[in-house]
Amino acid sequence: MARNKNHQLTTLLPEGWEDGTIFSFLGPERSGRRSIITMSVDSSASNTASLEEYAKLRSAQVIDTTGDSEILLEQVRKLSSGREVYEFTYRYGSGAATNYGWLAYFIENGSGYTVQCRSDRASRAVSQAAFRQVLESLSVGR
Repeated sequence: MARNKNHQLTTLLPEGWEDGTIFSFLGPERSGRRSIITMSVDSSASNTASLEEYAKLRSAQVIDTTGDSEILLEQVRKLSSGREVYEFTYRYGSGAATNYGWLAYFIENGSGYTVQCRSDRASRAVSQAAFRQVLESLSVGR
């Protein structure tokens, strides 16, 4: 297992533009498909009243895009690092086309973070373990 430190980029953005970087991490191919873990950073989270409010709004947007989804888990918990996260797990599709999603939201240093993993049915257990490992090992710099 290797620690990954993502690219550090600097650019001058035009007036009115803001950073919307999304980090993507691809899992190994299984049954012809790859699971994906994404992480996004939202610098406007300091305007949010609470972690729960921040997470519920974003979770609703994700569910809207997947269509007919079933919510499997929704809770606030503390990671071993002490970081408080709002976790959201859902399932969509049916039969062999069933897919799973895991979301975790947290607010740190005035920014909101979303960590998301999507997986098909065959890779569900491996993808969920990878999601937890990434979430537990995530280090946020200033």
